[in-house]
Amino acid sequence: MIYFAVFIDQLSHIFIDEAHHAEAASWFKIRDKFKGKRILQFTATPYRNDGKRSKAEIIYSYPLKKAQKEGYFKQIKLIPISEYDEKLADKAIAEKAVEILREDRKKYPHILLARVSSKKRADEIFAIYLKPVRN
Repeated sequence: MIYFAVFIDQLSHIFIDEAHHAEAASWFKIRDKFKGKRILQFTATPYRNDGKRSKAEIIYSYPLKKAQKEGYFKQIKLIPISEYDEKLADKAIAEKAVEILREDRKKYPHILLARVSSKKRADEIFAIYLKPVRN
């Protein structure tokens, strides 16, 4: 933690990206150490699943409608997966997602993102998605 003190003493401004995560207890510990410094937070998703709102002052909001109008969002293609057995659903989704990823990679560099609710769930999903990627 001694190295962290150097940052506190030397930095005048702190910039936090993905600031909707900054309401987590771990971020509070870090932010609290920088009291008196200017902190600027950025996020494209200001809402959290746990309902917590940022205590930060909003100085600029870029409306979704404007972002769509300016071409930052493209049409999303929904591909429904019908698997009602919860034990098999993740595998079915992973297989389809990886199939689509492989096709997309023929056209341009691409990655696959899976949203989860916890670190434990991330480990479970990672194992499921990794298997079809390796095959």
